[in-house]
Amino acid sequence: MVTRKQVKLHLRSAPHSLNSQEISLAQEWASKHDIFEGQLEAHDNLPPRPDDAPPIAALGPPGTGGIRCEFIPERSTSSQSNCPYVGTELRRIREHLRTKHNWDMELKAGRRSAAMTDEERSNNPWRTGVCYQRLFSSGPGSELFEVARGLNLEQSRAQDHESQAILQQAIDAFQSKGKDVRSREAERIDEENDFTAPNPWLRRLGSALHLKDFSGKKDFLRGLIAMEYEVDPDDPDKSDDAQLRFIHIAFDRLVNHAKAIITPDIISWNALFEVNRKELMKERTKPFHFRFKPETQRRYALVVKQLLAYIVRCMSFDDKADRPPFKLSIRQQKAYDVMMDHADGLSDAWKEHSGDPEAPEIAGLLDLLETAVLELYISVLDHFTKDTEYDSVLVSFLTVLLKYSCRERGPFPVLHQSEPEDLYPLFDIGNGPRS
Repeated sequence: MVTRKQVKLHLRSAPHSLNSQEISLAQEWASKHDIFEGQLEAHDNLPPRPDDAPPIAALGPPGTGGIRCEFIPERSTSSQSNCPYVGTELRRIREHLRTKHNWDMELKAGRRSAAMTDEERSNNPWRTGVCYQRLFSSGPGSELFEVARGLNLEQSRAQDHESQAILQQAIDAFQSKGKDVRSREAERIDEENDFTAPNPWLRRLGSALHLKDFSGKKDFLRGLIAMEYEVDPDDPDKSDDAQLRFIHIAFDRLVNHAKAIITPDIISWNALFEVNRKELMKERTKPFHFRFKPETQRRYALVVKQLLAYIVRCMSFDDKADRPPFKLSIRQQKAYDVMMDHADGLSDAWKEHSGDPEAPEIAGLLDLLETAVLELYISVLDHFTKDTEYDSVLVSFLTVLLKYSCRERGPFPVLHQSEPEDLYPLFDIGNGPRS
C-alpha cells in the first residue's frame, strides 16, 4: 500500500524507476482522488478486518506460520480473545504477553518431561499456523494482522488460476476466430475502383454519394485522418495541428485514467455490464473489461485519434464545401469550441513556460482539455441523426477511414471490407472513458 506522501519514493525505486516527469503525472492523478495522506491516517481510519476475511490481493500473498495471541484476562466475561496481535516467532509472542498482558510462563531451568512439555503447549495463550498480512513495512500500520482463518487458500488459488486460464483461452480463441474470418473475407472480395464500394454494406450506406465532390482528392481525404502533424514554425497558426497534438495527449491521459478505475473494486458489476451493452433492447451478457493486449489497445486508440484529427481538420475550413458534408449537433459544436479554446490556451502556455510539463498552468489546462475531449467524444458517440446517417461526423469519418486508411497502411488491414458488427471494437476503447 502506498500513501500520497510515498508516491514519489515508491515510483522512483525499483521495479518502476520512473523519471520526475512521469512521477509528477502520477502525483497529479493521486491529488484528484481520496487517498490517505500518510501511514498514520491510514492506520487510524481503516476499519478492522475479521480474521476469516480473504487476503488483500494488493498486499501480495499472505505470510504463513504466524502465531496469534489468544490471551483472555481473568475477569473477562468473553470466551474469545480480543487481542489482534500476530507474531512470527515464539520469542516475540512471549515478549508481547509479558509486556502487554503481564503474563509469563515462568519457565524453570532444567530438562522438562514430555508430559510437562505437552501440558505447557496446550495451555499456551496463542495459536500457531496463522496466515497474516501487513499494510506497511514499517511505522504505523506495519503490525501483522490475521487473514483467511478457516479458508483453504491453496484451493482458492487453484480455482483463481483455473478461472483466469479459461478466460484467457476464451479471449484468445475469440480473437483468433475473428482474425481467420477477416482473412477469408479479404481473400474473397476483389477490390474495385476507389468510389465503387466492393462491399454491399458500404454500397448500401451510400458512401460514393457522400464523397462525390472529392472523387479526385484521394490525398486530401487521406490527409484528414493522417497522424502526421503539420506545423509550420514560421506560421504556427497556419493549421490546427499544434492544438491537435495536445488533444491527442489529453486523450492518452484519459484512457490511462479510465484503465485505472474500470475495475469491479471501484465500479459496480451492474455498471460494467451496462457499459458493455451492445444493443439497447438486448440483455447484457458480459461486463466491460480493459483486458486488451497492448497492440490491440494501441490500434483502437489510434482510430479514435484519427477521429479527433478528422474533426479538428475538417472544422478548420471556413467554407463547409471544402470538406466532407456533415453536421455537428449543438452539443458537439459547444464541446468542440470548448476543446479548441483549451487547446489554444495550452499551446500558448507551452510556449510561455518553454515546454515545462510540471508548470501549474500547463497541468491545469491539460486537466481541462482532458475533460473537454471526453465531452466531445461522448457527444459524438451519442449523436442521433434525423435526416441522414451522414449528418453524423462519426459516420462521415468511418466512410473516409474505410476507403483510404485501411487499404494501404492499417490499422485494420481489411476493415474496408467489414460488416457492421465488425465495427464494435472501434468503440470498445471508448467504453472506459464513457463510464
